[in-house]
Amino acid sequence: MKSVSIVEDSEKDARRLKKYVERYAEELGEIVEINLHWDGLDFLKSYKLDADLVFLDIEMPLFNGLEVSQKLREIDRDVNIVFVTNMAQYALKGYKVGALDYIVKPVSYFSVADCMRRAFLNAPRRAKKRILLNLSATETVSVAAEDILYVEKHTNTLTFHTTRGVWEMRGTMRDVEAELEGEWFSRCISGCLVNLRFVERTTKNSVFVGGEELPLARQRRKEFINDLMNCVGGR
Repeated sequence: MKSVSIVEDSEKDARRLKKYVERYAEELGEIVEINLHWDGLDFLKSYKLDADLVFLDIEMPLFNGLEVSQKLREIDRDVNIVFVTNMAQYALKGYKVGALDYIVKPVSYFSVADCMRRAFLNAPRRAKKRILLNLSATETVSVAAEDILYVEKHTNTLTFHTTRGVWEMRGTMRDVEAELEGEWFSRCISGCLVNLRFVERTTKNSVFVGGEELPLARQRRKEFINDLMNCVGGR
């Protein structure tokens, strides 16, 4: 799975970029997580060194794209940066931070697709978030967070449903939730933690994950749907 961040204060321009990123991902047959940010400060505060490509608007108030790129390079030397601008002469300054390219508004699909193609070929190798499952005194399994479909709790036993199989261990849901913080997980009921990236659909009382129907508690529905919308919207 690839990750693309769009930092753009114009909703119209951000939606256009998002549409083109989704189109290219569909044509490529690649799952692409899209994170939208409406200002550079919000982007930098929430950045977790997880992007393969950042589309960065230059003309933003308070904290412009060039300033954001300089701060970004202090924490991530490898991520691909593409400047989006109304005036190409400003983008030329971006090469000081090793920008992949720049595109001029109004952006075209083909310019976005070309940048994505090159960025994905040059994507930095990211260490996946992994957790250790202590199955017994003699057996431990390392699982990538993104491979976990959902986690169920029964008394003192946690059951991890993953793309690689199902494992059980003793533990608390609170500890697992803390370890998976920032990885797009949310509880549908008190004893079930769901990977929002695998949610296929929801109904009034259910959530469907990996072809399975899980209960969705009435008191948790609002928060769960809000988390799901943030995950899909990349906020």
